[in-house]
Amino acid sequence: MSPNLFRNVVAATACALAIPALPARADDSARINNLESEIQRLRTQVAEQNRRIQRLEAMLEQGAVAVTDYKTGRHTDSATSDNAGTEGPLPWQSPEAWQRIAIGMSQAETIAILGEPTAVEAVDNFMTLFYSDGAAGGEISGHINLKDNLVVAIKKPASR
Repeated sequence: MSPNLFRNVVAATACALAIPALPARADDSARINNLESEIQRLRTQVAEQNRRIQRLEAMLEQGAVAVTDYKTGRHTDSATSDNAGTEGPLPWQSPEAWQRIAIGMSQAETIAILGEPTAVEAVDNFMTLFYSDGAAGGEISGHINLKDNLVVAIKKPASR
């Protein structure tokens, strides 16, 4: 075999071996780019979650959010317990009052019907009004979910 022919065969063989490797490198490059994009998206998401946590902690420190102990039904924000000490059942304890609550109703309309909630939790434009009574050996509780101050979900109380 002549030296030129040998070089051509070696060169052709090297090219044939290198060609399948090229798409693999392109696939690896695309995968690396996708992973880098995903990492950046996750970093952004974590940063947003940290900002939300900081806002919630600040609201909690200012007393803007009532924290409920779900085992006892008691909450730390006594400002929302205006009905404590009143005689008779509270408005929210009436099944008829809950029948009047409807999706799309405003927060003010809801509170006008059910009375002040026993606890409130708020995150961004979402809010939950809790109505709960742990007295008499069985807890009665219900809650209203609001988005942008409009009712989006209702869980009527049930005796346990």
